[in-house]
Amino acid sequence: MESIDGYPGDERMALPNPCWARTQRAGSPNTGRICMQINHIIIAGNLTKDPELRETPNGVSVSNLRIAANRGGKDNSEVLFMDVTAWKKTAEVVCEYCRKGDELVVEGRISQDEWVDKDGNKRVKHEIIAHNIQFKLPTMGEGSETVGSTSGASRDEVPF
Repeated sequence: MESIDGYPGDERMALPNPCWARTQRAGSPNTGRICMQINHIIIAGNLTKDPELRETPNGVSVSNLRIAANRGGKDNSEVLFMDVTAWKKTAEVVCEYCRKGDELVVEGRISQDEWVDKDGNKRVKHEIIAHNIQFKLPTMGEGSETVGSTSGASRDEVPF
């Protein structure tokens, strides 16, 4: 088997394989392989209701959104509903400019919440923790379409 740049060949490894890099610590439980783990999602959909802004007891802005993403195709019959949580400035901007039915592009990570309900059943909920949300701003006239974008920190807040 051919080697990957900088790494000796390994006949046990079939390419492409995300676990191709070698670890440097002998005796590590992962000796021999490192898997890259990525938790990143980008999804486009429409808001199912107007967003509402809340504050945590510590005064941090938060908004829980729900978007509907159509798979496409001839009849658009397959719809995925995703819960989205936006924090701080992202939550504030989305609540100010977005309304039910607006198209959003949400970029973030998947979070999983587990609990036991009142009947003793184990429940699991997946949601997106938004890092960035893009949307169309209301147009002021014909041909003047603008796109808004928000992320957790403004340019003034970035420390470099």
